[in-house]
Amino acid sequence: MNQSLALLNVPFSDLEIFFLIFIRVASILLLAPIFSYKSIPAIVKILFSVVMAFVLYPIVKDYVNVSITNTVELIVLIVREILLGASLAFCIQFVWAGIEIAAGLISFMMGFSIANVLSPQTNTQISIITEFESLFAVLVFLAIDGHYFVIRSLVESFQLIPIGSFVINKGLIEFIVYLILTMFSVSVQILAPVVVALIITNIVFGIISRTMPQMNVLIASFPITITIGLFLLGVTFNFAANVMIKYYYQLPQYYNQVFRFK
Repeated sequence: MNQSLALLNVPFSDLEIFFLIFIRVASILLLAPIFSYKSIPAIVKILFSVVMAFVLYPIVKDYVNVSITNTVELIVLIVREILLGASLAFCIQFVWAGIEIAAGLISFMMGFSIANVLSPQTNTQISIITEFESLFAVLVFLAIDGHYFVIRSLVESFQLIPIGSFVINKGLIEFIVYLILTMFSVSVQILAPVVVALIITNIVFGIISRTMPQMNVLIASFPITITIGLFLLGVTFNFAANVMIKYYYQLPQYYNQVFRFK
């Protein structure tokens, strides 16, 4: 293989650097929200990653100071780049996960748990409310130019964490745990107003069923619960958007935390 590359005047070390750049780019784009959606063909993601790697190669090459002498070292570098890309993608993904958890619980309390739909983004069965909230999160993310931030952070990552310098330590694990806890915080902030109102509604129906046993509360509760839930979702849209924007604007801080592990 080295002889074939020599005929093309391509040093094998340059090809290794390009491949590692591609691995980092692909890891982020295949795991980050919007870019990772199943509705985008895999070939498009791969081609976009290759193009990004070509564009970044002349810039990144000057920051690379690794010497690969055997296959094991190459595999270790590949794993490091994948983990770095996954860490950067998770900094964004946790907001989406919190939104989906909140929407799933709201949908369950509204009685939509059996009315699932196939999400074209993930090719999985999710509730109607979850799909709606996910699309709303996408619109908010695009409205604040979040996709540009992802690409810009990808470029900056090669300067702040050169290829081969990313390390996994206790601090990184603690930071990931912190993101998971923050994910539940996002979920609670979004679902709290709606869930509290739905719980009060169910308590009221429970009291009515005890005081008026002749009334078919089960049949009457479905349309009322759905109406209240949809109304509160509409009323809290602005609040939910502010929560999303708050955490989206904190992404640079989260990325800076990841960039420390080198």
